Amino acid sequence: MKDFILALSFLTLIPIKVNNYENVHRSFRFFPLVGAIIGGISYLFYACILYFLPKYLSVVLSIFLYHVINGGLHIDGFADLFDAFFGAKKNRDRFKEILKDSRVGVMGVFGLIFYFSVIFAAILDVELDLSFFVAFGLFGRLVIVIVTYLSKPLFDDGLGSFFIKRVSIYEFSTALISAFIVLLFLGKVYIFFLFIILFWGYLFRKFSNHFLGGVSGDILGAGCIFTEMLFVLLWRAFL
Repeated sequence: MKDFILALSFLTLIPIKVNNYENVHRSFRFFPLVGAIIGGISYLFYACILYFLPKYLSVVLSIFLYHVINGGLHIDGFADLFDAFFGAKKNRDRFKEILKDSRVGVMGVFGLIFYFSVIFAAILDVELDLSFFVAFGLFGRLVIVIVTYLSKPLFDDGLGSFFIKRVSIYEFSTALISAFIVLLFLGKVYIFFLFIILFWGYLFRKFSNHFLGGVSGDILGAGCIFTEMLFVLLWRAFL
């Protein structure tokens, strides 16, 4: 239970008092569940404001709330990766330097516009349900666990390095099993999505390790955002 509370505190802005983050890596086993909870809260908000506002505006506000709940933790990493990838021009040292820079550049802004454009273009004209929001939150956090467990650190220090060195097969397998159980309740097509997402997580890990030189906290956040885009495209194509 402590590890679940730790995951909630780490991944959301929910005011939960945690005195010790020393074993925060153990909370990774609950990342998919916390993602599902974030999605569920976003759906409840969407369902409530849908009575008062047009559907397209309800969707926009719900996705906004979705990212507010986790404090923009992952979109920040996504923007930083865009800045570093396009600004480094294949220079590994320059890539690391830009990735460590907390400021968001032009390409980072472009990346965020790209992300929200894909999301809204895919969902603005269709009805959303609880299953969509739950899976939307779950898959991104599951990929974080997958990439963390299978990767090498890009930096010698930092949160990314801390997690990669400590997340074990236990956290990985527990996260995967819990995600599978939740998706069973959502429907068989989501199990099909799971296998595609698992393959995507492996590809993203391979790209990060061999092309970028390793994984950092920002790259893990970017992996979550890329996964959300992939899921939305799969959901729109099949459902």
